[in-house]
Amino acid sequence: MINIINLFKMLEDEYPSSHDDYTRKIDTPDQLPIYAGISAEKKSFISIKMDTNLIAISTDIVSCSGYDVRKYKINETEFDFRLIICDLQNKSIFYTVIQDLVDSVSFIGSSVEILINRLRRWNIFFKHSPSGVLSKKNQIGLFGELCFIKDNIARSNGLIINCWNGPKGESKDFMFDSFAVEVKTSSQEDHQTIRISNENQLDKAGLKELYLIFNIVNEDQMDGSTLPEFIKEIKVLLKKHHIMIEKFEELLFGIGYDDRFSELYTERFIRSASWIFNVNDDFPKIIPADLAKGISNVSYSVDFSICKNFDGRNILENSLGGYFK
Repeated sequence: MINIINLFKMLEDEYPSSHDDYTRKIDTPDQLPIYAGISAEKKSFISIKMDTNLIAISTDIVSCSGYDVRKYKINETEFDFRLIICDLQNKSIFYTVIQDLVDSVSFIGSSVEILINRLRRWNIFFKHSPSGVLSKKNQIGLFGELCFIKDNIARSNGLIINCWNGPKGESKDFMFDSFAVEVKTSSQEDHQTIRISNENQLDKAGLKELYLIFNIVNEDQMDGSTLPEFIKEIKVLLKKHHIMIEKFEELLFGIGYDDRFSELYTERFIRSASWIFNVNDDFPKIIPADLAKGISNVSYSVDFSICKNFDGRNILENSLGGYFK
């Protein structure tokens, strides 16, 4: 296996004075035209020689915090597609991406199309985590959803992962046959209201039951867990369900989390309280049917003290018990 860090270190050591681009071909199973290089500005890059007819499938690959994208025409039938390091002070992010690209053509199969598809995944990743790490707000939100997953791994034999729709951009975080669960998480300092992102989240249309889980998650450097530590605990519980672990990791990657950046996560969290509400017809909410034509994307807050009148813990337990029986 090619070690990208060692390869670029070797190129830096070999870089000749008064030289433009210094490159070396990366050895792949099918000898793809992919090169590692150092530019005149002493920036690491990889260069992929592509046929002109492949330009169309790479148009959505754009510069992001992990790398700059540049395309140079070589001749009428070929162009040079480059990924160039952005942050010289934090090379590890760039090297991780390049290592993943090289590994993908080594294990999945060798083609420029595979490289482009892999880059497309990284573009989505960096939209959520520009620095390779989720924001504190997003870590807390994810922590809350992971709590529900961890609570239900045993009863579901790991199948709770199949019900996790949050990373897919769906309106409900967890979807079952006839009911759904929406998870909201807040810090101790901000729990008097529950923030609802849009009019679809508490819309019960097409469902028999809808539940709202409200978690309080606090920072706790003593007893808390970092996000990678908590995710590792869940993977241990999923150890008998290898397919579910793979799906879990894929879902996490899609929202901007990857174990390869685990050392960058230092904040520790702990769930200190949790409530489950039954979102019935009387529950305070805004749904699409309430809105005049032309109004959408409505966010709003619900008074937490009112929500406590709609306890749904036992009802959800019965729903989950019936679904995973």
